[in-house]
Amino acid sequence: MKNSAVFAVLKDRVHAEVGVDTLMNVGFRPEDISVMLADRTGAGAPACGTAGLLAGLETISIPGLNIPEADARGYAGMVREGRTLLSVYCRNSEWVTRAKRALARVGAEKVGATRDSGEDYRSCGVHGGV
Repeated sequence: MKNSAVFAVLKDRVHAEVGVDTLMNVGFRPEDISVMLADRTGAGAPACGTAGLLAGLETISIPGLNIPEADARGYAGMVREGRTLLSVYCRNSEWVTRAKRALARVGAEKVGATRDSGEDYRSCGVHGGV
């Protein structure tokens, strides 16, 4: 599985912070990790960012990843309900396994992985696994 991402839903921001710390402790870099949180500003859109750097976002759109539309809608719904979506880019299947295990240890739900569409993450500013 080359250039993949692992996705997981966490209960809230606190649990997502623990998830980010856990991923970094097993070797992922901050730029490999993205977090989408429920909007608490009243702006109406979820907030997302890379390891804590947040900006407004209206839909889940991650270049190069084949996320089925129904799954993307489900993730967006969970975020609107107050849960947190965390994703981590992985260079190969070893890093996918590492990410899944780390996220399972912190109680993440709906942990899954998706492969890229062939697009080079570096062209999107995304790095993926050490």
